[in-house]
Amino acid sequence: MTPQVGVAPALSVVIVSTAPPGSLRKVIRHLSAQTIVDRLEVVLVAPSELGPGLDRSDMELFGRFQIVSVGPIRSVGQALAEGIRRAEAPVVALLEDHAYPCPTWAAVVVEAHRGPWSAVATPINNENPESLLSRTNFLISYGRWADPVVGGEVEDLPAHNVAYKRELLHRYDGRLEELRDRGGYFHEELRAAGCRFHLTTQGPISHLNPSRLVPILKLRFMSGRMYGATRVLRERWSPRRRLLYLGGLPLIPVMRFRRLMSEVRGSDGRRTLPLSLVPLLLTAIVVESVGEAAGYAAGLGDAPRRITEIEMQRLYP
Repeated sequence: MTPQVGVAPALSVVIVSTAPPGSLRKVIRHLSAQTIVDRLEVVLVAPSELGPGLDRSDMELFGRFQIVSVGPIRSVGQALAEGIRRAEAPVVALLEDHAYPCPTWAAVVVEAHRGPWSAVATPINNENPESLLSRTNFLISYGRWADPVVGGEVEDLPAHNVAYKRELLHRYDGRLEELRDRGGYFHEELRAAGCRFHLTTQGPISHLNPSRLVPILKLRFMSGRMYGATRVLRERWSPRRRLLYLGGLPLIPVMRFRRLMSEVRGSDGRRTLPLSLVPLLLTAIVVESVGEAAGYAAGLGDAPRRITEIEMQRLYP
């Protein structure tokens, strides 16, 4: 679908989805409620069969929109890279199809990007906090950016639901698919290049989390495996170093849990962890640690495909 012609956009929002068009209406509704909706460009990246099924009236409030049909989506990184290449605004936000921004989110992001920041994120809330399983996965994935936050310059931001200056993303065009599929390693590379990150205190996003045990455990295991395997490749580990880290497997969950507790408390110590979540958090962390060890020992395997399936095929809530 060709882009709409209209007001020059201030923010491009790239969304990747394989969900049926009706499933996207919630995120589209939240975007259409933005205070600067006429200055938004929405770039929906989807399999070729999805594009024609989307109701054009759902998108008519935006300054611009385009649907990018890419055929089968083999990875989130591949689809995001294609959407980024099509985005036209000076700021590009990567928004998940199950993340719902408040009405001021876009304006907050655009205003923050007037500063010297390479990447900007807003606080993250849990869209379905009534489930203990949802709260468990939310804390592991987004605990350090959960409301309330202390805004300002930060060392890292979420791998998803974050906005970058377009010119920065274009510098990495040839490697965007690889870097986005490696999650936090993209931000690590940006930091090494001197890039600066900013977390706002306004404009929160509500993130819908898995609320069934099996998808959560699969996601945690595959995330751990991708992290471990990518670390081996990126740092060019010797077989000896891999064996050393495998021998330290019992320590990984302990270190991860301690780090998570620090992240949950926040820099101001205002947040607390309900005791009812501790057993679930420990279980999830142990599973993720086993996945990390599998990545050290056996490489990526099918982790990228499995993670894409869990994220894109909506095996939850």
